[in-house]
Amino acid sequence: TVECAICGDMIAVESKVVPQHILVTECCNMTPLHRECIQNQADASGYFFRCPMCNNEKKFNNIMKIMGINVPQSDAVWEKDGYYDDLYVEHWRCDVPICLHPDGRKGDSRNNDKWDLMRCRTCGQSGAHPYCLGYEKR
Repeated sequence: TVECAICGDMIAVESKVVPQHILVTECCNMTPLHRECIQNQADASGYFFRCPMCNNEKKFNNIMKIMGINVPQSDAVWEKDGYYDDLYVEHWRCDVPICLHPDGRKGDSRNNDKWDLMRCRTCGQSGAHPYCLGYEKR
């Protein structure tokens, strides 16, 4: 038995004849997948449909289409309906324990560098006024 690379459930492979509800990836070591799992992935991925094991797109798509997997010509579900809109929102407040801005944590720069909000360079999900951190922006 082997594990489906998508759902993690076990697939019993007892002979060289592969059952119809199982598909194999020809792009990377003949990895077995449930037909239902791969169809669900295709439905969700649309244009971004590719092998879950090796990330191959062209060969994998061609083989899956031959095997009867319908790949919708559409954006992926994660590209629709604003699923990731919050990633495009800038952090807008000072997060130091005691904010010194005259207008409070949401205070803007007032054309003054000491109030120009600095955001975390790694994640952008926290910020502080330079003045509140004890130094002015250079």
